[in-house]
Amino acid sequence: MFSEEMICSLNDLELEVYKYVVRNADKVCYMRIREFADAAHVSASTILRFCKKAGCDGYAEFKIRLRQTALAAASSALIAGTTEPALYGVAVRLKRPLIASLITGFVCGCLAGMAGLASRSMVSPSVLTGVQFIDPANPGVSIAWIAGISVLSIVLSFVLTLVIGFEDLPEEE
Repeated sequence: MFSEEMICSLNDLELEVYKYVVRNADKVCYMRIREFADAAHVSASTILRFCKKAGCDGYAEFKIRLRQTALAAASSALIAGTTEPALYGVAVRLKRPLIASLITGFVCGCLAGMAGLASRSMVSPSVLTGVQFIDPANPGVSIAWIAGISVLSIVLSFVLTLVIGFEDLPEEE
């Protein structure tokens, strides 16, 4: 949605709008234009100019495209593993869910290693590529471990995210 060329074309006020969107995309999707303008400390016309530069006809279309980006990131991460939109659009932006994901990856990776699971191909782990960990000599046991660790990873990441929170960590200047 935001290309490097588009970001470079923004003036100072539009860049503030961009920064606000990156930090608060989950809130912007549900804000009225006036609420968004007040929160970003700009005028409604600056928001509309920003939306035009983002390739949208107006603020309503911008909000729809922003929601679609989040939905695409979530669904593709579940099916195809971690993707760039999920990593940079959600996890890195919010930081705390990224920390929860890293802790979950460490715990589940250690557990998988102790269970003797090993990848037999070079693909990104996801729901669809779990077959890469099936041991041909003992498929039943490895399938059980894969299923258990997959469920644990989903539950643990959600629980840790709820415990750690969603708020941005304060940025050091």
